[in-house]
Amino acid sequence: MTNKNIRSIHFLVVGALFLSSLAPLQA
Repeated sequence: MTNKNIRSIHFLVVGALFLSSLAPLQA
């Protein structure tokens, strides 16, 4: 994989974890 793909996948994973951690607070 290219460095750009790794960076984009890492961003998506971090974003998903961030949103999932905020979900209980917004509920």
